[in-house]
Amino acid sequence: MDHRLRVGLHPLSEPRNPFKREQDAFRLLVIVGAAALLVIAVAVLVNTTAGALLALILALVGGSMALKWLRLQLEAPDGQDDDEPRGRG
Repeated sequence: MDHRLRVGLHPLSEPRNPFKREQDAFRLLVIVGAAALLVIAVAVLVNTTAGALLALILALVGGSMALKWLRLQLEAPDGQDDDEPRGRG
């Protein structure tokens, strides 16, 4: 593609990394761990069917949140993440 042609496409050579910061990776680890503990507790205290249903619900909610976050990341201009404040510079 000609470098003068600007169509608003993101370069394909550099995919976005969801774990650019260690803080983001640790936050995801804590969230997944808490969800796993909750599912195990419900499965032990109530029954395994309730634990399986809770695991399915949490997986669907987590997946939809991940897709929403990914959509925002793909729409963000280069060099500007969704977590960073906008308008300061």
